[in-house]
Amino acid sequence: MPEKIKNFCLVLMLLCLVEISFGDTITAGISDWPPWQMLDSKQCCTGIMTEILQEAATRAGIGLQLIHMPNIRRNELCWGNSVDVEMGVSPKWRKKYADVSVYTIPVFETVNVVVVKKGRFSKTDTLSTFYGSTIGTNLGYYYADGFTAVFEKGLIHREDTSKEGPLIIYKLINDRVDAIILDKYEALYWIKNLGVERVDFEFAYEFKTITDLRIRLHKSKEHLLPVLNEKLMDMKEDGTIQRIKEQYIK
Repeated sequence: MPEKIKNFCLVLMLLCLVEISFGDTITAGISDWPPWQMLDSKQCCTGIMTEILQEAATRAGIGLQLIHMPNIRRNELCWGNSVDVEMGVSPKWRKKYADVSVYTIPVFETVNVVVVKKGRFSKTDTLSTFYGSTIGTNLGYYYADGFTAVFEKGLIHREDTSKEGPLIIYKLINDRVDAIILDKYEALYWIKNLGVERVDFEFAYEFKTITDLRIRLHKSKEHLLPVLNEKLMDMKEDGTIQRIKEQYIK
């Protein structure tokens, strides 16, 4: 990689936390995806997957750096150079980087849900329940379970939101859409943090397509997989992962 690109990566990155170790050190590129990974009010890296990685690295005796940067910069410019870890990712999302990537065991499962105001729709497992309605979505997202096909046929109107974050929830709160599609834990996080009552919202539909979230490492860090997998399994069994999750959504 040209020297000027290396310098570009180093200069523009925001270093949030450094843990020093006498053994291996890994550097994770953190993007904005609440509640999985994000910056807090003090501009420090936090989130469910962030805390899980921190705990796993500590237990494994691995030094960890967390750096806030956009997905494209991490994957296209800095992967394998100044960054060698990505959190909360599925191998099917990163097929382009298969030859320079290895993955831990699944850390968490994520699933999309259709969020509605209480009483707007009955809980259902069929898309026809939403025919003729307007559903808020994120721009550029493909939605499984046949939703994208139904959108394209015009049976359900799709209203995209170009910027990820709470705006899509505000559309539902203000009745600009009949429902929205979000990651289940993202929906719970925003409902908790926007000052609205959780009882006023329901999940009318839960997607059948479930995605395992893993930690992706650069191929050069493959030797760390056994110890990271061991510590992640321990964290599942002793309830650490569940406790970390619940502090963001309950």
